[in-house]
Amino acid sequence: MKAPNKIYLGDSVYGEWDGYFITLTTNNGYPDDPRNKIMLEPEVLSSMMQWLDRIAADLKEAKK
Repeated sequence: MKAPNKIYLGDSVYGEWDGYFITLTTNNGYPDDPRNKIMLEPEVLSSMMQWLDRIAADLKEAKK
């Protein structure tokens, strides 16, 4: 099953994938939304996922 192109992630943040970039936008109900846009290249996404893995490991260790 194909993932939806645009998805609500929470806290007024939406994610969208065009096959290359992951684009994060915010939508707070303003007429000019989305006001904020971050476009993540695959290399940046990879770095972010490694960072999240380190955070998850830290959280797991803190629970011990």
